[in-house]
Amino acid sequence: MKLSDLLTVLACVKHDAEITHIALDSREISMGGVFFAVAGTEQHGLLYAEKV
Repeated sequence: MKLSDLLTVLACVKHDAEITHIALDSREISMGGVFFAVAGTEQHGLLYAEKV
């Protein structure tokens, strides 16, 4: 499966948006970045998803 296949169901995402960086830590995200909310050793990234 390709990322573009997953994004086709998300109408709010520009499929040709420029991505400048990928982060697993919400504190490292900035404009143009993509945050992946994954389970950590102490917290789950979903707890911080609304903040980014």
